[in-house]
Amino acid sequence: YVSMDGAIDMHEIGDANRAYVQSVLARYRDDADAGVWAKFEEMLVGVGGHSYDGALARATDLVNVMAGSVYALPRNRYDIVSAYFLGESITTSRRAFWSITRSLVAAVRPGGMLITAHMIGSHEYHAGEGTHFPSVHLTVEDLAEAYRDAGVDFALHPVGSDSAKAREGYQGMAVVVARRQR
Repeated sequence: YVSMDGAIDMHEIGDANRAYVQSVLARYRDDADAGVWAKFEEMLVGVGGHSYDGALARATDLVNVMAGSVYALPRNRYDIVSAYFLGESITTSRRAFWSITRSLVAAVRPGGMLITAHMIGSHEYHAGEGTHFPSVHLTVEDLAEAYRDAGVDFALHPVGSDSAKAREGYQGMAVVVARRQR
């Protein structure tokens, strides 16, 4: 969905996270071994058809991994902004979540789109031995309020079931598709 002269900017504040993404990109560019990420392309092809063949190679060619904070994204820069399980998974503060939502919206050019996914009813979570990550507990109504306050037209779709959960400690997920009018 990116034009031939387009780019994908990936903003990440963490040095270790940027290094990980760069290593995955380099491994794929060097020997087409994207590891677990190749499964996502297989899923896209399985669901959407062969027009998604090569999607990972194309994304690899277009991506710019850059240092940056979700709180300080460039304003009015992007036609599409996407963020998945971000705002609710880096803080325990509802105020910070609202600020992140407004920052994501502000990065979208007028007429552009914002696509996000959120954990509903999430509690702190762990990813391996000795790790602990914060999370803010949100309801579907909280998400709707945050996007209304950010001033975008949006559709909010709760998804998933207990059998589709990736981990314990949350009640569900929701996808938000928004268009910035102003």
